[in-house]
Amino acid sequence: MNNYELSILSYKDVHGDENTDSIIKNHRKAEITDFALLLGGESTETGTWWYWINGVNTPYSAVDSTGRFCNTRLSRRSGGIRPCLKVSNLSRIPYEIIENRFVEEVIFGEYPQFSARTLSPILENEYQNGLLSESGKYYSSDSQEWTEEEGPFKERRFTEYIYHNRKFIRVIGDENGINNHLSDGETVYVGTPYWLEVTPVHWYLDEANQQLISRYILVSGVRYSNRSSKIITESEIYHFLQDYMLGNIYNSSDTSILGHNKDLRSFVYRKKMSKKATSGDE
Repeated sequence: MNNYELSILSYKDVHGDENTDSIIKNHRKAEITDFALLLGGESTETGTWWYWINGVNTPYSAVDSTGRFCNTRLSRRSGGIRPCLKVSNLSRIPYEIIENRFVEEVIFGEYPQFSARTLSPILENEYQNGLLSESGKYYSSDSQEWTEEEGPFKERRFTEYIYHNRKFIRVIGDENGINNHLSDGETVYVGTPYWLEVTPVHWYLDEANQQLISRYILVSGVRYSNRSSKIITESEIYHFLQDYMLGNIYNSSDTSILGHNKDLRSFVYRKKMSKKATSGDE
C-alpha cells in the first residue's frame, strides 16, 4: 500500500483551475452513506451532506450539501469525509467508457456503507446466538461524540461478520446519529443495533490527477484539526485516512477483489451504469 495515499479533495479537485477542469463539476454535491450518518453526519432531503476539503491556499475548508464552497471550524466533528485515493500510475488500469456519463466510474475495495434492513432481524438473531463468524477484520472510526471539539481522536472499532458469504458490521445507535434517517427511511435511536453491509466503494476516475474520487461521503465524526493550521499532512483527518481508513478499504478475504494481486489494475473495475443515469447531480 506504499504506492497509495488516501486524502481529501483539494479546492482544485472540486473547482478546477485555468488549465484543468474539475471532473466532478457536476458531482460536487455528495450523498452520504448510512455509516457516516451513524457516526455524526446528517443528511438533507436530497441525501447529501457537507464534506471537508484541503483548505491550503484557499479560504474554504468544506463543500456544503448544495455543492457550494464554505468555511467552518476545523475542530467540528460532524463533517463528512469524501476521500480521494492517489496512486502512482492510473494509466495501467484498463477501463471502458460509459456512455452518457461525464465521469468515469469505477469500483475499488470495500467499506460499510448502507443499511441491510431486510436482513437485520436475521443478523441480530444470529449475533445474539453466537452464530455469526468473524472475518478477522474490523473498521475504525473516532469514538468521540460529534459535539466534542477538544478531545483528540480516540479509535472505535466495528467487527466485520460473515453471513452467507456477505459481510456486515453492527453499529449501536448513539448520540452521534440520533434522529437521523437512514437511506431506507429508518430512524436512528440510541441503543438500537443497526446492520450495515460491506460493499464495493464507488469512485470517479480522475486521470489528470492520478487519483480516484469517492462518489459518496463514506465516514464522518473526525475533526480536521484542533488548530487553525490547514496543512493537510499535519491534520487529524489525514492521519485517520492513512493510518486507519486506507487499510479498512482493502478487502479482507482471498475471494475478494483484493485477494491475490497487489497490482491496482487488478482491483479496479468499471461500474456498468444504466442509461437512465445521465448527466448532472445524482
